[in-house]
Amino acid sequence: MIAVFACSACTQVASADAGRVGITVKAPIVGIASTPDGQGYWEVASDGGVFAFGDAGYFGSMGAQPLAAPIVGIATTVDGQGYWEVASDGGIFAFGDAGYFGSMGGQPLAAPIVGIAATADGQGYWEVASDGGVFAFGDAGFFGSMGGEPLTAPIVGIAATPDAQGYWEVASDGGVFAFGDAAFFGSMGGEPLTAPIVGIAATPDGRGYWEAAADGGVFAFGDAGFFGSAAADAPSAPVVGMADPAGAGYWEIGADGGLFALGDAPFDGTVVAPAGRPSLNPAIAAIAESQVGNTDPYLYGPIGSDWCAYFTSWVWEQAGIPIPPTPEAASIGTWALQNGGDLIPPTSTPQPGDAVLWVADGTADAWPDAAGLNFTHIVHVNIVVQVLPGGGLVTVGGNEAGGVREFGPYSLAGAGSYMGESIFGFVVPPA
Repeated sequence: MIAVFACSACTQVASADAGRVGITVKAPIVGIASTPDGQGYWEVASDGGVFAFGDAGYFGSMGAQPLAAPIVGIATTVDGQGYWEVASDGGIFAFGDAGYFGSMGGQPLAAPIVGIAATADGQGYWEVASDGGVFAFGDAGFFGSMGGEPLTAPIVGIAATPDAQGYWEVASDGGVFAFGDAAFFGSMGGEPLTAPIVGIAATPDGRGYWEAAADGGVFAFGDAGFFGSAAADAPSAPVVGMADPAGAGYWEIGADGGLFALGDAPFDGTVVAPAGRPSLNPAIAAIAESQVGNTDPYLYGPIGSDWCAYFTSWVWEQAGIPIPPTPEAASIGTWALQNGGDLIPPTSTPQPGDAVLWVADGTADAWPDAAGLNFTHIVHVNIVVQVLPGGGLVTVGGNEAGGVREFGPYSLAGAGSYMGESIFGFVVPPA
């Protein structure tokens, strides 16, 4: 069974799997949540679309609605008759029997929100930001956070204990931080990783947890059992989250909708990625967003100055594009053109995942230089993560104000100044 769904731009396509219906979406999937009995799940996309499978009911979504910021996570009520979506600006959207208890939407944030967890009775929830700040609403208690504390990598997710008297934060380097009655059972912090951690899920009794990495790797701690991982199947796009169906298994979900059901977690269907060039781009945008707030340049390259290009090439490489570590902004464009990518002018409309090349304000006739691969004017590069209806661009870049930062919206035409720079053009990554 597949329930009714909604999104801003999607179509139904036939699936070879027992007559199931696939759903093709244009926005990347950013999270997954389980029904109480573990016989269904919801997937949520960055445009707010919610997709219900198995015994999960559809209760509405922000799909096709205007959003001030992308959706980054989903949490469900205790009876499975509702859910919340959370956006990176802290906005909360409640559906079904999910109550609205407040949000950080419209409030100043030091770092974007990256996840949400609900209390055991469904009468409250926590939002967590990439700097480790935790914001409690309803009957959710505040038990401490990493906000204001030094982090070697940004926080990417949160999970609550069964009695809602504590929670864990997980960072992209695998570090786990336990608060309240949440116990620490180990972590991947300080251990070598082939891909960043993207999420955490707790066992039903709260005596263990799993970490999921972007390459599909799963790391089990405490009484959490290991039931395999998506890494063995070489996901076509980075994994962006995981959920536990309260049994001996779990799901991992990819940015392109790829669903991996492991252990006794059932497969009840999933969305499918669009055909053609955009297949990698949603994953690129999701990975870039996951790094917002990080201030350690050595995660991306060997030097600590002028590291915007190292960040951009690292994000592309994490998404499966075989670009080497790249020290110069201009070289991003050169490499792409030499390896099947493209360069489009500043008057074109880019896609999330494209790189943006910048020149100093007042640089005359910069665009014609592209014909000869002479990018001598390029001073900065970052990544498109949102293209807003009616114009407007949101980007994420490294070495911006000392870290990985999200900025925008600003003009697509490149006429507006940003940090004393203007858009030279957009680099389309190889398919």
